[in-house]
Amino acid sequence: RVLDSSYSSYWKLVIDILAQFAEFSKKEAQIIFRTTNLGHVACENSFAPQRTAAAAWAALGGREWRPPAATPTYFGQPRDDGDDKYDWRAPPLHEIEWRKQAAFSSLASRFSVLNVSFVDMRSDGH
Repeated sequence: RVLDSSYSSYWKLVIDILAQFAEFSKKEAQIIFRTTNLGHVACENSFAPQRTAAAAWAALGGREWRPPAATPTYFGQPRDDGDDKYDWRAPPLHEIEWRKQAAFSSLASRFSVLNVSFVDMRSDGH
């Protein structure tokens, strides 16, 4: 979030990191990318999972949300919508870039994605 507040160049960051993996990792090493699950407002007060993944996303305002174009002065502070003051939705919305960019890299045969989105429904999943 600090490097690219709008995530508009996230794909470039992924390509750069994959190039470093290719250069510095052992040639037989498997690289596993673990996805990020959603954070939830007041998760410490939740004692039961959301009923569906859609409900988990709805609790944060829905999948239509996009990160602000720049880190706003209110980043990490309460804001008008109140649902997602830390932009917890941003990483899950952009992590598809890892699979997409790895498929076109020299790491394609040894790169895997560990998808943990099934715990998005758990308020304590993150």
